[in-house]
Amino acid sequence: MAKALFFLIAEGGDVDALQATLIARLEAQFAGQPHATVQLMRQPETDFFYNPESPHPCPNLVLEVITSPGKPMGTLQDMLQQVLDGVSLDPASMVLLMQARTYIPGPPQPFYYYYLMNKRADFTTADYNDYYSKYHCRMAFNTPGVGAYWQNYIDQAGSEALALSLGLGCREVTSISELALPDVMKFVSAPELMDIADPAAADEERFVDRADSVAFTSEVVLRIGDFEQIDEAIFEQHFPG
Repeated sequence: MAKALFFLIAEGGDVDALQATLIARLEAQFAGQPHATVQLMRQPETDFFYNPESPHPCPNLVLEVITSPGKPMGTLQDMLQQVLDGVSLDPASMVLLMQARTYIPGPPQPFYYYYLMNKRADFTTADYNDYYSKYHCRMAFNTPGVGAYWQNYIDQAGSEALALSLGLGCREVTSISELALPDVMKFVSAPELMDIADPAAADEERFVDRADSVAFTSEVVLRIGDFEQIDEAIFEQHFPG
């Protein structure tokens, strides 16, 4: 499935106005659209994962658009243009285009965790994706409270073309780890989480430039589309214990 993630920052800080405008436009453009799903998410008041010392800003809103298998993102170009045309966005707002791979399937959840990861300088993208997709994925299987888990592999050239066409920014990101969470408070307070936190960080040191990566959470404020139909072509995957 092709997925676009829009990381949006309200110009002047008026997040409520930006959210209201996007909700109205998304409903007008995507309601009844059979080949796409949409989620609009907002940064919660308390974000346990964003580091304010990060060199990368945390978005106020995250817009996720997923197309049905075999439907390129370009088929939604006009609709996305109508949604974003003239809205007041900070120049740091950006969009990334990616291929999403489902490791732990699950229904939509209220909260989503995103970890925008960059590879270490001594790793090629192929080196990085090989380790990320085959070995690092085991960390999510051992993490309690996860409703679903995706690895998103960034199409950098496609991201830059989409950003240019929509008047948005774009920066280099190697991958995005994405978790769907039923309850953020239960997730962060689970004693078992500490058992995986240190091993996960140590494993990331093998291939991730952690200083150039950033994590944050978002809470769903709008959901449009048939999320069961959009996943119907995902093949069953098996992993050793």
